[in-house]
Amino acid sequence: MTNIPGKVWIILGLLAVVAGVALVTIKHFALSPKNVSIPNIVSRIENEGYIVGNCYMLSKFTNQYFSAHPTLNKAPLYELVGPGKYIDVIAPVAGERYPSEVTRDGDITVVLRDGASFVFNPNTGKKTYLPAAQ
Repeated sequence: MTNIPGKVWIILGLLAVVAGVALVTIKHFALSPKNVSIPNIVSRIENEGYIVGNCYMLSKFTNQYFSAHPTLNKAPLYELVGPGKYIDVIAPVAGERYPSEVTRDGDITVVLRDGASFVFNPNTGKKTYLPAAQ
């Protein structure tokens, strides 16, 4: 029981490291050339889950489309989305724009309201943000 204070200090130290990493990350984004504000970062993180969900749904039904059309390598969005199609609707949550076509085994690039791109690889789950072109 005499080690409890030492364990508490270890836990507090780990929490400080995590908090430090979070602050460095926020400062990195906040001080970037685009001067992204902290509310924009929070909003982006909140919306990311919805956007990823839309990308997964788009990927899943694109794979079904390719199963039905094995000779094609591109699926136009108008063939996938709409009444009576694979997906009834893809609802943008933050003013994002989805690609007009999806390629077989390719990344899905979503253009965000601020012009930045969110690139999602449905095979690996890798998410990448690309700044808006200047």
